[in-house]
Amino acid sequence: MLPRSMYAQFASAAGVVVCLLNILIGPLAALFLSVVQQDYRYIFLLSSTLACLGLVATVFLYRAFVARGGDKNYVPPEYQHLPVKLTG
Repeated sequence: MLPRSMYAQFASAAGVVVCLLNILIGPLAALFLSVVQQDYRYIFLLSSTLACLGLVATVFLYRAFVARGGDKNYVPPEYQHLPVKLTG
């Protein structure tokens, strides 16, 4: 789903986002548990919600993949490089 010419840059950016979200999820889960007064049964609700959000994102990604040709005729999007003007 990533442009062929910019694959490494987009993959690196995705890795940074995943790392930041992994850093944030622990404290946010702790805050959630303190709000529900440490009733650990709610952790299943939290994990199920996150799993459902991941499923929704996967469905959107799959639909975009199929719209671009699917397994047999997939064509990655092309990225238009903008000219860079150096000043100074």
